[in-house]
Amino acid sequence: MEARQQHIADLVKNLLPCFEECRRKQRIANFLIATCTLSFIIGWGFVLRDFNRPIDINEYTALTNIIELGARNNHVTQNQMTQSICARFHIEQLQDLKARQWSTAVKFLAEQERR
Repeated sequence: MEARQQHIADLVKNLLPCFEECRRKQRIANFLIATCTLSFIIGWGFVLRDFNRPIDINEYTALTNIIELGARNNHVTQNQMTQSICARFHIEQLQDLKARQWSTAVKFLAEQERR
């Protein structure tokens, strides 16, 4: 009986380093999962923020200059071209244009210029 208990005690001593190794690996895995999750959330936060942000002053200036040049070439008023963009994107004024729509608006103006 005593030999059996000694054998069980030896097995437990041999398994203790394995348990510690498993706990260490579990802590590392939990840290990696938390880090990846946090990075994913932050990354998508930046993507969504940029996706929904209004156009900045540089984009607005470039767009108004393109509208002005297009109006001169097509012999229409700037207001008519602005209204066509506003109607296309269902907005009240150019400042309401989102950054994701800016390049589409420029392409829209280029297509109108080709016609």
